[in-house]
Amino acid sequence: AIGLISTAALLGRILSIPCGIVTAKYLGPSLFGILSVLNIIRQYIGYTHFGLLQSLPRDVPIAYGRGDKKEAELRKNTIFTGFFAISTIGILGLWVLFLFGFTFNSTLNLSRLILISLIFIAGRIHSFLVAYVKGEGKFIVIGRLDMIYKIIFPVLTIPAAILFKLTGVLFTTFLAEAIAVGYAVMSLTNLKFHLYFEIKKTFILLKTGFLIFINKISDNLLLSIGVILLTSMTSAKFVGLYTMALGIVMAKKVPFAQAVGMTVYRKIMIESGKYGTENKYHFRKYAEKYSALFLLFNCLYLGCMILFYMIIIRIFLEEYRESLPLMLILFFGYVIYISRVFPSYYLNVTNQLHKRLFAIFTGACLNAILSYISILKGYGITGVSVACSLSFIIVSVTIISISFKQIYNDAKPFLYYLLKLFLISTVLTAILVFFYNWNFFDYNFIQNTFNKILIGTIDLIIKGLIFSILCFSIFLALFAKYRLINEIKPILFYAGNSIMKIFKIKRKSHYAIEKK
Repeated sequence: AIGLISTAALLGRILSIPCGIVTAKYLGPSLFGILSVLNIIRQYIGYTHFGLLQSLPRDVPIAYGRGDKKEAELRKNTIFTGFFAISTIGILGLWVLFLFGFTFNSTLNLSRLILISLIFIAGRIHSFLVAYVKGEGKFIVIGRLDMIYKIIFPVLTIPAAILFKLTGVLFTTFLAEAIAVGYAVMSLTNLKFHLYFEIKKTFILLKTGFLIFINKISDNLLLSIGVILLTSMTSAKFVGLYTMALGIVMAKKVPFAQAVGMTVYRKIMIESGKYGTENKYHFRKYAEKYSALFLLFNCLYLGCMILFYMIIIRIFLEEYRESLPLMLILFFGYVIYISRVFPSYYLNVTNQLHKRLFAIFTGACLNAILSYISILKGYGITGVSVACSLSFIIVSVTIISISFKQIYNDAKPFLYYLLKLFLISTVLTAILVFFYNWNFFDYNFIQNTFNKILIGTIDLIIKGLIFSILCFSIFLALFAKYRLINEIKPILFYAGNSIMKIFKIKRKSHYAIEKK
């Protein structure tokens, strides 16, 4: 499952590159900015379930860990009933707002509202099925589902963006979600849910799920504050430039890292149900080597992606050139921000999400204040990027300090870990800044497009190899006692094995056709 999920994530990121380039090119910064605003609208109406969905992958594994299968079934049916009932209210609320004239700065019209509604409905079903699969531990289904979705979406979106611009992109988003739902329903055996509503049980699930929900809202608010302020105070062009940079740096499904995070989350939940949360010692392995491994994969991927988009923007997307410095600013803070993931899992399982919420709320307030001042003072998207990066650091440092002090009962491990984080972020950002300002081969003034791509690709390969080697070296040196290489080998083996299985299936099918 880990190998398939990682392969799906890797394939998805590879296919998303031409898809993202074509979408950005044919939409332009203004329509690209409008697309970002529409995605934020869809994202926020999705929060109307008040955290019931977050309870499914959390509370169902805990019930399984206690050996109570009946309770696990009751929890699934309760979440199923409440989730879809409240989601219906959310989509109706959006239509009511539209009928009363709320168009979000003329971003929303009737045709876009219909498409957003269809995407929302298909996406809600998709999200529920994914949460159900996580709760059941059937990660192989997620891997297959990701594989299908990540192939279908770019294949459909590229021609749609070229021919129909924004409307085409929205329609293919709905179509891809619908196909993913269809596959998930067909692949899951004994997929049965019943309408079950019990006020007491619903509120118990909401008690924990609501905190996760509030944390998720605040997490996304932290990321979208800049977009919201730029939408209300500047033009759609600046929104498009900022979201281009933010979208590349804030990659959610990083190859290998996604699989590590997903499996670790479920293990923490099961172990908490089995051993309890009083003994903090067994949490150390997640705060140490697994956290470092997760951070390594993210840094490798994000650094190489920024290098890649330096080439792409300079050759194909000249109108987005202003977004390149923003990526470097955001990268510095986001590297530190990534490190809060596993400590956040600890706060989740020990019912301390209110502390995580406080950290995110503090960072969000700082982000909002600094972004607002930056726009007023004329610093624009650069100032907003600096504000966002600083808020990343504040949130991460707060969450890590709380978790580490409880797990180790000592401040020294936290300080050592924090020092390593800032060292990693500073060195990797410095490497990217150097490569931004200097090329091994100067391809900017080459007129022939083919030669420009060829020389640019050679330059990218050299930079990517140097960055990857230095990144690996830094992590292996700073986290030497965890022997990260021993953890990396099986993950790479599983991913390679998955690719070979796919290759064999294709060869077999081709042979069968020839035989017939």
